[in-house]
Amino acid sequence: MRSRCVYHWKPDIAALVNDQNRACSICALTEQKDKSTVFDAPMGRIVTAYATGKADAEDVREFYDDALPSLGWDKTGEGTFHRKAETLKIDVLGGQGGSPVNVSFTLSAESQPQ
Repeated sequence: MRSRCVYHWKPDIAALVNDQNRACSICALTEQKDKSTVFDAPMGRIVTAYATGKADAEDVREFYDDALPSLGWDKTGEGTFHRKAETLKIDVLGGQGGSPVNVSFTLSAESQPQ
């Protein structure tokens, strides 16, 4: 059985994927759950997730560049997005010439003063 598509791990992203022409290419990626990590501490948290599959690296980059701003994320650099006290870094490697693409997602959040 195929793993759940990593682009459907959040309901708001799933809705966008269903409306995108590139959905088939994007849904070719699957989450590597055994590599994901979560660190939660009083000073903040860091979540990492990884995906791999047959997709074009540029299609993956363009998907997030198009989809994340409508979810409140501001692009602050290549593959880097910011929302409130959170930073999302997306690194896309491979995916050229038919090679598999590997994507890493790192979400870091600073704790808010109480």
